[in-house]
Amino acid sequence: MLPIIILPQADEDSDLFFLYIAKDNPAVAYRFLERIEDTHKLIASSPKLAPIFDTSNPKLSGMRWFPVKNFPKHLIFYIESETQITIVRVLHKAQNISKILT
Repeated sequence: MLPIIILPQADEDSDLFFLYIAKDNPAVAYRFLERIEDTHKLIASSPKLAPIFDTSNPKLSGMRWFPVKNFPKHLIFYIESETQITIVRVLHKAQNISKILT
């Protein structure tokens, strides 16, 4: 299993979603963070399970995306290398993902 590195922007994304969800339901917000961790573990054990995100940005070549477990509208974007998995962003399907990731 490859180690997971979480970029600061991805960490901030998760925090912002947590705060947004917590306004209405703190218990669900904490569950959201737990499911992100669960999804990280799944990605680490089977990184090629997810489809590649089509982007023209060469820095993000080969980037994949996977929905957060039990929160399918939230997507984790990551890049796999030989030595690690880098979590690039956590985004919501309603966001302009193509624009954000260019």
